[in-house]
Amino acid sequence: TIPNSVTSIADGAFFNAGITSVRLPNSLSSLGSQVFGGNTLTAVNYCGNNLALFTSQNLSVAVTCDGNDPTPTPSQSATPSQSATPSQSATPSQSATPSQSATPSQSATPSEAPSQLAPSPEPLPSRGPSVSSPVASPSVGPTLPASSTSPVAPAAPQQVINNFTIINNYFTVTAENVATLSTSTLSNLSAEDVSRIAAAVFAQLTPTQLRALSSSAIRGLSPSQVTNLEPRQFQGLRPQQVRNLNPRVFRNMPRELLATLTPEVARELRVEQLLALQPRNVWAIPRSAYRVMTWAQQHSMKQAAGWFK
Repeated sequence: TIPNSVTSIADGAFFNAGITSVRLPNSLSSLGSQVFGGNTLTAVNYCGNNLALFTSQNLSVAVTCDGNDPTPTPSQSATPSQSATPSQSATPSQSATPSQSATPSQSATPSEAPSQLAPSPEPLPSRGPSVSSPVASPSVGPTLPASSTSPVAPAAPQQVINNFTIINNYFTVTAENVATLSTSTLSNLSAEDVSRIAAAVFAQLTPTQLRALSSSAIRGLSPSQVTNLEPRQFQGLRPQQVRNLNPRVFRNMPRELLATLTPEVARELRVEQLLALQPRNVWAIPRSAYRVMTWAQQHSMKQAAGWFK
């Protein structure tokens, strides 16, 4: 349950946090991207009017309202405006017995009513009206500390979720956790995430793990990351993944990796990738792959090899 004082939730605040249900306050005015990404939500409760907040969240469940706001608001707690006023207090005409009657000078005033309605300690003005002995309700989601002065952000600049350290919303993959990377997690990595993985750590990914990377995430690979791959790992990449490799990756691509190119992958190679090849490495590409290339691809290979100088 998120407190009613929260007005904004930052990007990825609850990413992969294991949440199944969440109750949001009516005061919410903005949601960052992928706030609940990686979670399987079965219930989202929100009774506010700003349903447009959820259009970019890709929720798997409809937003519903059970009529209960997550936390008491000033209109729900005992306030002077709700307490008895001179016009509401007992007057001589309303009193039943002499012992119960009250004169205008004895009637309840706004300053006296709160202590009569809520015998809890005097509320602090800076924190709003106090509510005595609140009954704890079952939690249906993460509870954030109340804050009325700043948007909600992740609990700390650095978090650890499922063995992965997240700094500034980016996964930090290390030699200790690379083996535990699931294909589901890998498929959600961005190009920024991939570019931050050390080359030596990236080389520990299995062919199955590499194939799980999205085609857009592949664009984040650096030459050193690809150079450290073994032929069996590179050969496991999907044709569309190889097509999305940055051309500068091909500049220093080892001959043993080029030798694994299949006809299916060769058809997807871009001209700028072939033009980036070192002259000594051009003909490491198998003849079977060369035969299925278009004229433009073959011409680019010859140009990279220096035939037209």
